[in-house]
Amino acid sequence: MSGQLSYPYSPPLYLEGQRAAAGPGSYSAESFVNPLLQQISTLTVAGTATDGVYSVTFAQTNDPSFVPVTISTTRAGGAPATNALIATALSVAINASNPMLGIAASVDGGAGVLTLTFKTSGLAWTLTTAAPAPGTLVGALTQSPAGAVVRVGAWGRHTAAASAADVLVPFTTAATIAEMMGCVERTFGLVNDPTSAFDYYRAGSRPSLVRSGIMAMKVWETVTEFSTPSIWIDPADATAFPGQMGTTVTGGKSIDASTKCRYRTRTSAGSIALVEIFFGA
Repeated sequence: MSGQLSYPYSPPLYLEGQRAAAGPGSYSAESFVNPLLQQISTLTVAGTATDGVYSVTFAQTNDPSFVPVTISTTRAGGAPATNALIATALSVAINASNPMLGIAASVDGGAGVLTLTFKTSGLAWTLTTAAPAPGTLVGALTQSPAGAVVRVGAWGRHTAAASAADVLVPFTTAATIAEMMGCVERTFGLVNDPTSAFDYYRAGSRPSLVRSGIMAMKVWETVTEFSTPSIWIDPADATAFPGQMGTTVTGGKSIDASTKCRYRTRTSAGSIALVEIFFGA
């Protein structure tokens, strides 16, 4: 009896982050935390310094039952004289408030700008401001507490500074090959979001990074088995996504990854290549 040699459908292709096979003699992986973050916001006093009340109200968006906290400072008779001094007075009021002790700390950066670091990771806060016109008080979000998603099939980055917390950190143009910890593996717990171009792990999860094995990874340019493997590190340049593989090495954009992996297949730009990762656990 002969075996079946043809099928009415194409065989399945590898998906990003899928483990194709173990590497030479081994498969190893290590999990890292994709952390939730502390919200960071700024308050900026601007416009013309004007007598009246400058206030900010803090509301907790995760808990509708939370009673909002309002902090204010008053300019009267021309004092405080400048926007910078008004901001300083507001910063002192925030840090002296008992309700604010468990919410956020203010740092006066000078020139009328305060930086607020909220104390509980993952909690989102809204800031509602008021100021006497033509003076202004404006709040802005500089770091979301939601954290960042980690893309399946990309390299994950972990720095020496973050080693105690065992966390993944965002890519920057200063990233080095020593900080590349392996390929983010496709396992249970990932988010398959139909509105997203890729699968990912949410902040607060603990994805597994393969450090020895053969992985399916998308490349941003054509590669062969003989290409020098490289990893894209620039999050501001849309040529590739951070942690994506290619072959071009460009300072501040991509780094040589030949000490940690090699290509096992050839493929075109935007397709899946099989990458052997071999630097151990």
